[in-house]
Amino acid sequence: MQRINKNTPTGNQIIDVVLNSAWSQDEQRYEGKIYYGLLNDVSRIQLKNLFLVEQNSKCCYCLKDITADDMSIEHIIPQNISTEDFNTYLVVPELTENVVHKNTFDRNTHNIPPQRYPHDLGYNNLIASCKSSTHCNNKRGNAPISPFIYDDEMIQSISYEPTGSVFTTLAELDALKLNNDFLKMIRRLWHLIADKIESLEEIINANALQNVVDEIIVNEGEKYIETFSGESSKVAVIFQYKWFFNYYRQNNN
Repeated sequence: MQRINKNTPTGNQIIDVVLNSAWSQDEQRYEGKIYYGLLNDVSRIQLKNLFLVEQNSKCCYCLKDITADDMSIEHIIPQNISTEDFNTYLVVPELTENVVHKNTFDRNTHNIPPQRYPHDLGYNNLIASCKSSTHCNNKRGNAPISPFIYDDEMIQSISYEPTGSVFTTLAELDALKLNNDFLKMIRRLWHLIADKIESLEEIINANALQNVVDEIIVNEGEKYIETFSGESSKVAVIFQYKWFFNYYRQNNN
Protein backbone atom coordinates (compact mmCIF):
# COMPACT_ATOMS: atom_id res chain seq x y z
CA MET A 1 0.00 0.00 0.00
CA GLN A 2 1.19 3.56 -0.67
CA ARG A 3 1.14 6.56 1.63
CA ILE A 4 -0.31 9.63 -0.11
CA ASN A 5 1.42 12.95 0.50
CA LYS A 6 -0.68 16.08 0.05
CA ASN A 7 2.21 18.52 0.08
CA THR A 8 1.25 20.99 -2.62
CA PRO A 9 -0.90 24.15 -2.36
CA THR A 10 -2.36 23.40 -5.80
CA GLY A 11 -5.10 21.14 -4.45
CA ASN A 12 -6.52 23.72 -2.07
CA GLN A 13 -6.29 26.36 -4.79
CA ILE A 14 -8.50 24.23 -7.04
CA ILE A 15 -11.00 23.78 -4.20
CA ASP A 16 -10.89 27.51 -3.43
CA VAL A 17 -12.17 28.23 -6.94
CA VAL A 18 -15.05 25.79 -6.42
CA LEU A 19 -15.83 27.26 -3.01
CA ASN A 20 -15.75 30.82 -4.34
CA SER A 21 -18.16 29.92 -7.14
CA ALA A 22 -20.68 28.70 -4.52
CA TRP A 23 -20.80 32.06 -2.72
CA SER A 24 -23.95 34.12 -3.26
CA GLN A 25 -23.31 37.83 -2.98
CA ASP A 26 -27.05 38.48 -2.71
CA GLU A 27 -27.68 35.93 0.02
CA GLN A 28 -24.31 36.43 1.70
CA ARG A 29 -23.81 32.71 2.14
CA TYR A 30 -22.59 29.61 0.36
CA GLU A 31 -25.51 28.18 -1.57
CA GLY A 32 -26.65 24.61 -2.12
CA LYS A 33 -24.44 21.56 -1.96
CA ILE A 34 -21.00 23.04 -2.40
CA TYR A 35 -19.51 19.72 -3.49
CA TYR A 36 -21.53 19.85 -6.70
CA GLY A 37 -19.08 22.50 -7.88
CA LEU A 38 -16.61 19.68 -8.44
CA LEU A 39 -18.83 18.47 -11.26
CA ASN A 40 -17.43 21.42 -13.20
CA ASP A 41 -15.24 19.93 -15.91
CA VAL A 42 -12.30 22.30 -15.44
CA SER A 43 -11.94 21.85 -11.67
CA ARG A 44 -12.59 18.12 -11.84
CA ILE A 45 -9.97 17.55 -14.55
CA GLN A 46 -7.42 19.66 -12.68
CA LEU A 47 -8.02 17.70 -9.51
CA LYS A 48 -7.83 14.33 -11.26
CA ASN A 49 -4.53 15.23 -12.91
CA LEU A 50 -3.13 16.29 -9.55
CA PHE A 51 -4.21 13.00 -7.98
CA LEU A 52 -2.39 11.07 -10.71
CA VAL A 53 0.84 12.84 -9.80
CA GLU A 54 0.35 12.39 -6.04
CA GLN A 55 -0.58 8.72 -6.31
CA ASN A 56 1.84 7.72 -9.07
CA SER A 57 -1.21 6.91 -11.23
CA LYS A 58 -2.31 4.16 -8.82
CA CYS A 59 -5.67 3.49 -7.20
CA CYS A 60 -5.50 4.57 -3.57
CA TYR A 61 -6.74 1.15 -2.46
CA CYS A 62 -6.06 -1.75 -4.85
CA LEU A 63 -3.02 -0.08 -6.53
CA LYS A 64 -4.29 -0.66 -10.04
CA ASP A 65 -2.90 1.69 -12.71
CA ILE A 66 -5.48 4.42 -13.32
CA THR A 67 -5.95 7.34 -15.70
CA ALA A 68 -8.03 10.51 -15.52
CA ASP A 69 -10.73 8.71 -17.54
CA ASP A 70 -10.56 5.57 -15.40
CA MET A 71 -10.90 7.14 -11.97
CA SER A 72 -13.48 7.93 -9.33
CA ILE A 73 -13.02 10.62 -6.69
CA GLU A 74 -13.14 9.04 -3.27
CA HIS A 75 -14.01 10.70 0.04
CA ILE A 76 -11.97 9.20 2.87
CA ILE A 77 -14.59 10.51 5.29
CA PRO A 78 -17.90 9.71 3.55
CA GLN A 79 -19.97 12.62 2.28
CA ASN A 80 -23.00 11.50 4.29
CA ILE A 81 -21.85 10.78 7.82
CA SER A 82 -23.00 11.68 11.33
CA THR A 83 -20.93 14.07 13.41
CA GLU A 84 -20.17 11.26 15.84
CA ASP A 85 -18.84 8.94 13.14
CA PHE A 86 -17.02 11.86 11.51
CA ASN A 87 -14.95 12.32 14.66
CA THR A 88 -13.62 8.75 14.47
CA TYR A 89 -11.64 9.75 11.37
CA LEU A 90 -9.88 12.60 13.11
CA VAL A 91 -6.78 10.61 13.99
CA VAL A 92 -4.33 12.02 11.42
CA PRO A 93 -3.27 15.69 11.01
CA GLU A 94 -4.13 15.71 7.30
CA LEU A 95 -7.78 15.50 8.31
CA THR A 96 -7.90 17.09 11.78
CA GLU A 97 -6.13 20.24 10.58
CA ASN A 98 -7.89 20.66 7.25
CA VAL A 99 -11.56 19.60 7.31
CA VAL A 100 -14.69 20.04 9.42
CA HIS A 101 -18.03 18.29 9.11
CA LYS A 102 -19.95 19.89 6.25
CA ASN A 103 -22.86 20.63 8.61
CA THR A 104 -20.67 22.67 10.96
CA PHE A 105 -18.85 24.58 8.22
CA ASP A 106 -19.57 28.33 8.45
CA ARG A 107 -21.67 28.96 5.34
CA ASN A 108 -22.25 32.65 6.16
CA THR A 109 -18.67 33.92 6.06
CA HIS A 110 -16.91 34.43 2.74
CA ASN A 111 -13.42 33.46 3.84
CA ILE A 112 -11.20 31.92 1.16
CA PRO A 113 -9.17 30.02 2.00
CA PRO A 114 -11.20 28.98 5.05
CA GLN A 115 -9.52 27.83 8.23
CA ARG A 116 -10.92 24.36 7.52
CA TYR A 117 -12.86 23.07 4.50
CA PRO A 118 -16.23 21.28 4.56
CA HIS A 119 -15.33 17.61 4.52
CA ASP A 120 -17.32 16.81 1.38
CA LEU A 121 -15.16 19.30 -0.55
CA GLY A 122 -11.86 19.36 1.37
CA TYR A 123 -8.87 18.50 -0.80
CA ASN A 124 -7.26 16.47 1.99
CA ASN A 125 -10.37 14.31 2.17
CA LEU A 126 -10.31 13.57 -1.57
CA ILE A 127 -8.24 10.85 -3.24
CA ALA A 128 -8.42 8.83 -6.46
CA SER A 129 -9.80 5.31 -6.67
CA CYS A 130 -10.36 2.94 -9.56
CA LYS A 131 -13.89 2.55 -10.94
CA SER A 132 -14.40 -1.10 -10.06
CA SER A 133 -17.91 -2.08 -9.01
CA THR A 134 -16.64 -5.05 -6.98
CA HIS A 135 -14.01 -3.41 -4.78
CA CYS A 136 -12.57 -0.05 -3.64
CA ASN A 137 -14.56 3.21 -3.69
CA ASN A 138 -17.71 2.15 -5.57
CA LYS A 139 -18.09 -1.00 -3.47
CA ARG A 140 -17.38 0.76 -0.17
CA GLY A 141 -20.15 3.35 -0.35
CA ASN A 142 -20.36 5.06 3.05
CA ALA A 143 -19.00 2.11 5.03
CA PRO A 144 -16.24 2.90 7.56
CA ILE A 145 -12.56 2.39 6.77
CA SER A 146 -9.38 3.55 8.47
CA PRO A 147 -7.65 6.68 7.09
CA PHE A 148 -4.63 4.46 6.51
CA ILE A 149 -3.29 6.32 3.47
CA TYR A 150 -2.12 9.06 5.88
CA ASP A 151 -0.83 6.77 8.62
CA ASP A 152 2.63 5.22 8.28
CA GLU A 153 1.98 2.71 11.06
CA MET A 154 -1.21 1.49 9.41
CA ILE A 155 0.52 1.29 6.02
CA GLN A 156 3.30 -0.82 7.49
CA SER A 157 0.76 -3.15 9.08
CA ILE A 158 -0.67 -4.08 5.67
CA SER A 159 0.91 -7.07 3.94
CA TYR A 160 0.12 -9.20 0.90
CA GLU A 161 0.49 -12.94 1.31
CA PRO A 162 1.90 -15.24 -1.42
CA THR A 163 -1.67 -16.51 -1.81
CA GLY A 164 -2.71 -12.96 -2.76
CA SER A 165 -4.63 -12.27 0.44
CA VAL A 166 -4.37 -8.90 2.20
CA PHE A 167 -3.52 -9.01 5.88
CA THR A 168 -3.46 -6.14 8.39
CA THR A 169 -3.30 -5.82 12.16
CA LEU A 170 -4.31 -2.16 12.45
CA ALA A 171 -6.32 -0.78 9.52
CA GLU A 172 -10.04 -1.35 8.89
CA LEU A 173 -10.25 -2.44 5.24
CA ASP A 174 -13.15 -4.90 5.05
CA ALA A 175 -15.54 -2.52 3.27
CA LEU A 176 -13.09 -2.16 0.36
CA LYS A 177 -13.35 -5.88 -0.53
CA LEU A 178 -9.64 -6.09 -1.28
CA ASN A 179 -9.73 -9.80 -0.53
CA ASN A 180 -12.16 -10.67 -3.30
CA ASP A 181 -11.22 -13.63 -5.49
CA PHE A 182 -10.23 -11.55 -8.51
CA LEU A 183 -7.75 -9.36 -6.64
CA LYS A 184 -6.29 -12.32 -4.78
CA MET A 185 -5.79 -14.11 -8.10
CA ILE A 186 -4.02 -11.07 -9.60
CA ARG A 187 -1.71 -10.71 -6.62
CA ARG A 188 -1.04 -14.47 -6.55
CA LEU A 189 0.06 -14.25 -10.18
CA TRP A 190 2.42 -11.36 -9.43
CA HIS A 191 3.92 -13.36 -6.59
CA LEU A 192 4.63 -16.18 -9.04
CA ILE A 193 5.89 -13.79 -11.73
CA ALA A 194 8.22 -12.07 -9.27
CA ASP A 195 9.62 -15.46 -8.31
CA LYS A 196 10.31 -16.27 -11.95
CA ILE A 197 11.86 -13.09 -13.42
CA GLU A 198 14.14 -10.46 -11.92
CA SER A 199 12.91 -7.27 -13.57
CA LEU A 200 9.83 -5.85 -15.25
CA GLU A 201 12.14 -4.98 -18.13
CA GLU A 202 12.00 -8.66 -19.05
CA ILE A 203 8.33 -8.15 -19.91
CA ILE A 204 8.71 -5.78 -22.86
CA ASN A 205 5.20 -6.28 -24.24
CA ALA A 206 1.94 -8.16 -23.74
CA ASN A 207 3.21 -11.24 -25.57
CA ALA A 208 6.22 -11.50 -23.27
CA LEU A 209 3.98 -11.30 -20.22
CA GLN A 210 1.63 -13.85 -21.77
CA ASN A 211 4.53 -16.29 -22.23
CA VAL A 212 5.54 -15.91 -18.59
CA VAL A 213 1.97 -16.38 -17.37
CA ASP A 214 1.38 -19.42 -19.58
CA GLU A 215 4.56 -21.06 -18.29
CA ILE A 216 3.54 -20.38 -14.71
CA ILE A 217 0.11 -21.90 -15.29
CA VAL A 218 1.65 -25.07 -16.73
CA ASN A 219 4.35 -25.40 -14.08
CA GLU A 220 2.27 -24.49 -11.05
CA GLY A 221 -0.81 -26.43 -12.05
CA GLU A 222 -3.04 -23.89 -10.34
CA LYS A 223 -6.44 -24.23 -11.95
CA TYR A 224 -7.83 -20.94 -10.68
CA ILE A 225 -5.40 -18.85 -12.75
CA GLU A 226 -6.04 -20.70 -16.01
CA THR A 227 -8.43 -17.94 -17.06
CA PHE A 228 -5.30 -15.97 -17.97
CA SER A 229 -3.96 -18.55 -20.41
CA GLY A 230 -3.94 -18.61 -24.22
CA GLU A 231 -6.18 -16.53 -26.47
CA SER A 232 -8.74 -15.82 -23.72
CA SER A 233 -6.06 -14.16 -21.64
CA LYS A 234 -6.68 -10.99 -19.67
CA VAL A 235 -2.98 -10.27 -19.60
CA ALA A 236 -3.50 -6.50 -20.03
CA VAL A 237 -5.46 -6.51 -16.78
CA ILE A 238 -2.61 -8.28 -15.01
CA PHE A 239 -0.17 -5.59 -16.08
CA GLN A 240 -2.39 -2.86 -14.62
CA TYR A 241 -1.44 -4.25 -11.20
CA LYS A 242 2.33 -4.30 -11.81
CA TRP A 243 2.98 -2.45 -8.51
CA PHE A 244 2.91 -5.88 -6.87
CA PHE A 245 5.93 -7.11 -8.83
CA ASN A 246 8.38 -5.04 -6.79
CA TYR A 247 6.46 -5.75 -3.59
CA TYR A 248 6.83 -9.49 -4.03
CA ARG A 249 10.42 -9.23 -5.28
CA GLN A 250 11.26 -7.51 -2.02
CA ASN A 251 9.24 -9.87 0.14
CA ASN A 252 9.54 -13.29 -1.54
CA ASN A 253 12.54 -14.34 0.54
